[in-house]
Amino acid sequence: MAKEKTGKLNALKRRAILDAARDVFSSLGMTKATMRLIAEEAGVTTGALYSMFGGKDEIYAALLEDSLKMLFLYVCEEAMRARTTEKSLSRSIRAFFDYYAVRPFEAQLGMHSFTEAPHSSLGKERDTALNEALLATLDVFAEKIGEYAPHLSPKNIGAERDAIFCALIGALTLKASGRDKSIGTNADTIVNSHIENLIYRLASK
Repeated sequence: MAKEKTGKLNALKRRAILDAARDVFSSLGMTKATMRLIAEEAGVTTGALYSMFGGKDEIYAALLEDSLKMLFLYVCEEAMRARTTEKSLSRSIRAFFDYYAVRPFEAQLGMHSFTEAPHSSLGKERDTALNEALLATLDVFAEKIGEYAPHLSPKNIGAERDAIFCALIGALTLKASGRDKSIGTNADTIVNSHIENLIYRLASK
């Protein structure tokens, strides 16, 4: 019973720290954020913070890992709601965009916008784990492509999966910057058009 209570308290403390780090990263970025500032925002001592996380890179990775897990679940759930392979594919793609469209912090987190450089490393092991978490979601696309277009080779399925990801990141970047409006369109229209063209093209192959 005591262990269960301690576990719940630690989970609550971890959530409070991650929420605080989210606010600090949002306002200051990764470079200017410090463990002391995160501890102050979370209402814990610096020592208590270090007892749970080795540094701000570890906190950043934890935020990103949680986000990618939720993204995966959301994409899977939306794909499962569909009754046809076509709808399952289109819903999975749309779910990825919709998830990040209403969660701009998580979108920026995934693109490392808060780090010193967009391609900054969080450490080899963390990078590998986070990449695998992202690939799990992208592989949902691959699975749905294979179900809708079973004639495609694994290589072509992989290429289509990667193209979808690039299109989604492009649309999200346009939405975040407002550049979609400057060219007389919106990110939602771009995503819908990509999905429609993909479905048509795969059916025609």
